[in-house]
Amino acid sequence: MKITRQLFLFLVFLWTTKAFSHLTPIPTEHFLLHETLDHLGNYHVFWKFNKTHITFEVHVKTRGYVGFGISPNGKMYPSDVVVGWVKDGVPHLSDMHTVGHFQPVNDTSQDWTLLHGQENNFGTVLKFERPLTTCDNNDTDIVDATMRIIFSYHPDDPTDDNLMPWHGATRRGAKSMMLLSTSKQYKLPNDSQTKDLVHHQFNVPTKRTTYQCRVYSLDDITTKHHVIKFEAVIQKDHEPFVHHMNIYKCHNYPRKYIGTNFECYTGSLDMMPCGNVVAGWAVGSG
Repeated sequence: MKITRQLFLFLVFLWTTKAFSHLTPIPTEHFLLHETLDHLGNYHVFWKFNKTHITFEVHVKTRGYVGFGISPNGKMYPSDVVVGWVKDGVPHLSDMHTVGHFQPVNDTSQDWTLLHGQENNFGTVLKFERPLTTCDNNDTDIVDATMRIIFSYHPDDPTDDNLMPWHGATRRGAKSMMLLSTSKQYKLPNDSQTKDLVHHQFNVPTKRTTYQCRVYSLDDITTKHHVIKFEAVIQKDHEPFVHHMNIYKCHNYPRKYIGTNFECYTGSLDMMPCGNVVAGWAVGSG
């Protein structure tokens, strides 16, 4: 059988932002899934799920209230939200929804269950769970797809559910997430091989966006193989800088570029990315 040498080009789109704190809070139990929602590292969410319920544990660098929600568009309205805080050692949690770009209102049916709440050296910790699907028209079903998570926090506790100070423009945000993704739970076969295609010692430039390319050769694979899984490899605490990645299969690509890093779309024509996409990853895609 004739073996064709294959070259692969790895494209990474990066953006610059402020670096965040390296302090990661410690959850109250082992959670397989974890995300940092803001670029400052002030808002962490851990979670797990089964066939019927989902459990979240948020660690937020504040001594005030914490907001967490699901939005169809990444904006405050219309959204399914939960708001909680810890005051005098007593945790509070309310199942709410937004009716405009102002304070949310309580749901008639309180479907979130508060499991734990405390304040520690990091800030406020709230642990709560809910059925994936409820019978409340003000709740959003949690499904196996990309969902827009919104968050907010404030340095002060509210007086009650009806009197919450505005969180402000800098203590809020949104992030696309796969809440029910099982990719991290999949066990690879014992005879599988793993290859990491990474950019070594790359300094992110100061300009807003960058497309960075690198050429790889898989000459060491001499028989037919099947790709059964791929995932992003991102250095810890560099997640805010990476927006998406693509891997292209290249035909008749100049072999002199193997192992070369270069800025995509700026070099000669023979350095342009190849057209056959093998894999792609983006923020919110899993």
